[in-house]
Amino acid sequence: MTESPPTLRSSRSTSDYLRYESMPLAIYRELVAHLRQVDCVETGLLPPEPGAFAYETSQIGGIWLRYGENATQTERDRVREILDHYAQRFGNCARYEPSATALASIATGS
Repeated sequence: MTESPPTLRSSRSTSDYLRYESMPLAIYRELVAHLRQVDCVETGLLPPEPGAFAYETSQIGGIWLRYGENATQTERDRVREILDHYAQRFGNCARYEPSATALASIATGS
C-alpha cells in the first residue's frame, strides 16, 4: 500500500521538492506535463543529485512544484489527485531537499 503524497506548502514563494521511490525519467516528464495542465501551478524537473551512478535513481532528482498566488482549493485538490495517481503506480512520493546545484538549475532555467 502506498502512502499519500506529503502535504504541500501553499506559499507562492516556497517550492516543494518531491520524488518518487521508483519512477523513471519518462514518467517524471509525463507527471510534469500533467501538473502543468492545472491552472496556477508551476512545476519542473530537478537534475539528479551528484554521486555514484545508479540506473534507477540517477536519471532525475525529482520535481519542484509551486502554486500561483490565485490557486484555489479545487486546483490544490487536483494536484493531490495527480500525485496520488502516480504514487499508486510508482511508490511513495516524498518531500526532499535538493542539492544547491539542483536548486541553481531552477533559478537559471536549465
